[in-house]
Amino acid sequence: MILSWWDWNQVTREAPWKNVLAFLAWPVLAAQPYAYRTESDLHREIAGVLRAANVPVRHEVSLGSGLRIDFVSRGIGVEIKTAGSSLDVSKQLRRYGTTYKLSALLLLTTCPSHLQIPEHGYGVPTAAIGLSAVRLSR
Repeated sequence: MILSWWDWNQVTREAPWKNVLAFLAWPVLAAQPYAYRTESDLHREIAGVLRAANVPVRHEVSLGSGLRIDFVSRGIGVEIKTAGSSLDVSKQLRRYGTTYKLSALLLLTTCPSHLQIPEHGYGVPTAAIGLSAVRLSR
C-alpha cells in the first residue's frame, strides 16, 4: 500500500513510468491523513489539495455517455474510491481507459483490496495509491 513519499519513490524506482503521475501523487500524499464522511467530502479535500499545489484539475469530467470520472488533470484521469468491489472498480477503470480520452489513470482509494487490482488491461497506464484516511461517523 502506498502511504508516503518514501513509498512512492520506491514504486517509481520499480516502474519509472509512474513519475508522470508525480505532480498528482505528491500533493495528495503530502496532505495525508484525510478525514471524511462521504466520498464527496474526500473529493472536496483532494480537489483543494491539488488546487493549493497549483495542479490544474477539472472535477466530474464526462468521458462519454454515462461515463463520468472524478477528476482530470493534464490528460490523466483520477478516480477516488472509498467502497465497492475490486471487480466493479476494475471494470469502471477499463471503461474509462478505453475511451481514448485519457493518457493514464490514477486510482486513489481508501480500500486496501483495491490495491490488488492489476495495473494493466485498461487501455492506458494505470496506478493505484492507497490513501491514509479515516471515515468519520455520520
